[in-house]
Amino acid sequence: MTGSAKSAGPPVVQSDGTLPQEDPMSNARTTRPRLPDAFGGVPDRHEFGRAPRPSRPTAGNARSVPRQGVVLWLALMLALPLTSSGQAVQMTAEFQQSRQLQAQGDFEGAINALQPLVAQPQFAAGAQIEMGTIRQRQAESEMSRSLTHFNEAAFYLSEGVKRGGLPEAEQPKVLYELGRIYQERLSDYPQAADAYLQVVEGFPNFLSIDKATFHLATCYEKLGKQNEAAGMYRELVAKYPYSSYFQTAQSRMKSLSPGTEGAKAALELQEGLVDAAHTDQQGAKAALDLAAMHAKNGNFRQAIEEYRKVAAEASSPEQAAEAYRKMVSLLDEKEKDYKGAADALEEMLSRFPDAPGIDKSLMRLGKIYEKDLDNYHTRVVDGRVQYRKDTDNTLKAIEYYDRLTERFPDADVSAEAYLRKGDLYLDTLKDPDEAKRQYEEFLQRFPDNAQAETVREKLKKIESEY
Repeated sequence: MTGSAKSAGPPVVQSDGTLPQEDPMSNARTTRPRLPDAFGGVPDRHEFGRAPRPSRPTAGNARSVPRQGVVLWLALMLALPLTSSGQAVQMTAEFQQSRQLQAQGDFEGAINALQPLVAQPQFAAGAQIEMGTIRQRQAESEMSRSLTHFNEAAFYLSEGVKRGGLPEAEQPKVLYELGRIYQERLSDYPQAADAYLQVVEGFPNFLSIDKATFHLATCYEKLGKQNEAAGMYRELVAKYPYSSYFQTAQSRMKSLSPGTEGAKAALELQEGLVDAAHTDQQGAKAALDLAAMHAKNGNFRQAIEEYRKVAAEASSPEQAAEAYRKMVSLLDEKEKDYKGAADALEEMLSRFPDAPGIDKSLMRLGKIYEKDLDNYHTRVVDGRVQYRKDTDNTLKAIEYYDRLTERFPDADVSAEAYLRKGDLYLDTLKDPDEAKRQYEEFLQRFPDNAQAETVREKLKKIESEY
């Protein structure tokens, strides 16, 4: 071993409570003073590279604090604002005093302790941000005056931002917190939107940029700015697919985009999501959403075609059945294409006979054939055209009502099916015996139904007339 260097021993604590420090330019030792506080001194965590550790209060320490004060003090020291000049606000005696007072629950004293720093440009921004944070904590602990405290918190945070001097990494955090106070605590949506907009436009790499975008969109909705809200939801869907707000934003985009300037862009974005889907199930879900957007825009034929594609291609029976139901609804209610609706329902029943809601599908098919697909035969008698209703569709309707009552005899929807069969046999097919059988089955299964008394009257009429 060469040289005369000695092996390093444990550092010696000096009489003033400080540790010796090596001077990198010489072999001499220098000492670094420690800042006084309620625990007898804490080293600056930014200079030592670790969080401060308080010395243990002793019996001789006249300023010892309760255990809960120690815990709160440690929590407070985790967030220490800096100014851009590199000077730590927490290095000041005023800041240390403020934190001690906060630990003791003296919020007013903590605010007052920081006031002298507001007049010092190098500390003003950090001091006001800290004052805003104190008011937030006070508002959460003093609910009776929370509105006043949140107003003051917003004021201090806003003034801290306007002062400038905050490090760039701190600015979006403060602006985001300011937006949340305005939005959630004060319901001041214009101010909240302004704070979020500064984050979205100025700090695209902010860790919570997706949240800021979402909250900006919700504020625009509150303000009645539908175009702007739809645009922000669209931006979140396009840029931040990982966001926990993605599904909600997508839903709001679909709801708000129709009728706005961004409707076409929203549809194109949704088409991109369909193409970019990683699994068949994701693709089917995106395609269902695209169809719903077309329907919302009033483009029913395009929506029907999208639903038809999902029904044919979806690997999930649940998604295919959903596509069929929504396609039938549009064909039936919007396009009045009853034959197309019946064909789609019949195709769904053949492919998915046990799909949820099959009882309602059978009822709808029966009604389509009974009421919406009337066919008439014509003949000329004495020079006049006479129309006679074709019974083929009536028999088809009864067929579906029969399937319904056979599979679900005691279901509520079957009560109506029994009534429809009875009426069709009695009035259209002129078969009172079969009508009587259907009415009696109805009364046996649904004696307390609201139509029960009417059915009893019909049975009396059949007995008296036939």
